[in-house]
Amino acid sequence: MNTLAAESTGAQWLRQTSGDLIVGAVTALKPNDVGGTDKAGLVTTAGNAPINLDVTAGSLTVISNISANGSGSIDLRTGGTNKAIALNGATLSSTSGQVQVLASGDISTSTANGTTTEIATSGNALLVAGGAIGADGQRIETSGVNTLAAESVGAQWLRQTSGDLIVGAVTALKPNDVGGTDKAGLVTTAGNAPINLDVTAGNLTVISNISANGSGSIDLRTGGTNKAIALNGATLSSTSGQVQVLASGDISTSTANGTTTEIATSGNALLVAGGAIGADGRRIETSGVNTLAAESVGAQWLRQTSGDLIVGAVTALKPNDVGGTDKAGLVTTAGNAPINLDVTAGNLTVISNISANGSGSIDLRTGGTNKAIALNGATLSSTSGQVQVLASGDISTSTANGTTTEIATSGNALLVAGVPSALKHSGSSWRA
Repeated sequence: MNTLAAESTGAQWLRQTSGDLIVGAVTALKPNDVGGTDKAGLVTTAGNAPINLDVTAGSLTVISNISANGSGSIDLRTGGTNKAIALNGATLSSTSGQVQVLASGDISTSTANGTTTEIATSGNALLVAGGAIGADGQRIETSGVNTLAAESVGAQWLRQTSGDLIVGAVTALKPNDVGGTDKAGLVTTAGNAPINLDVTAGNLTVISNISANGSGSIDLRTGGTNKAIALNGATLSSTSGQVQVLASGDISTSTANGTTTEIATSGNALLVAGGAIGADGRRIETSGVNTLAAESVGAQWLRQTSGDLIVGAVTALKPNDVGGTDKAGLVTTAGNAPINLDVTAGNLTVISNISANGSGSIDLRTGGTNKAIALNGATLSSTSGQVQVLASGDISTSTANGTTTEIATSGNALLVAGVPSALKHSGSSWRA
């Protein structure tokens, strides 16, 4: 079979057992005595009827819409090896039913970003690919999806164009004849494949882990105005790839300090927020990060829980379709917002400026034993806020006198060296 079109009041259960298949427009046979009506795509028209299509040994190309009635689900699959599902100028839509796309090869589209919504539902979406999901400039675009989970061997290029999005656990559709496997979060499994997710007009809440293979990077973004990225009990992890979180609103977590590591990589981390980053008692906690840069309108509450940390310059991830801006140091830009950074078990080296807006304070700390804070060619500055540096080891600089001002403020400065950051000052003494 070349091209298939089907319309039904009830459910559709379809399988192509040999060869590739196109879901498209088919011109009806129209005898003079009875006529006929052309049809396109796959459509159910009543009763929340689902659509199920399995191409067992070929690729599937969808060039006309697939639409399931009401809460009816859509389940598209290819078997075999490296058999793609291409959504080329067509939308998989349901009012509130789950949309599931399981390909042994790539899940792709031929249309540029902003041209066609590939998946439209207020229900959940589950994507699994033996190759990549989308491409730079040709993302798989969703609209209205509630919860998204995706696993792929290759890169993931995803975009939600309308509504808030949760990255979480999705229970698979499991027909009796083919079954299914539940998935959670966003995961790439090979080839240092990156994960890229852009929510253009809504908030993003991550409640299941996002994990990029090897040196694969993670790039999460929200557009619009004041749209938050919340990392609620979930970790963004890569072995050595960069983790980038760019929010038009807050970057936050619902978990108390010491509960969940929000970012884990031996690579760099870049955080940019139109609001705050973390909160007192709910810091954004990193593990193993090499170099950190952050810029926010609001306060910064940050903690590195494992390994040494450099505050320096980080080159942004810059996909062709959205670009990016390099950042350096830690900066707050409005509202007298403070900067708070605690390195609990490692040394802290500052090689790019840390600047708090207005009367915003700066509080840098190292815990453990003999963990230094080195201000190497960088300035800690606030217009009038207090600057506090508490190190369990030395407070040092690599620059000669007269070369760099390490602390610049019209406010006060408090420096303590050789005292663990877990201790608090009380009068003339330090206590736990």
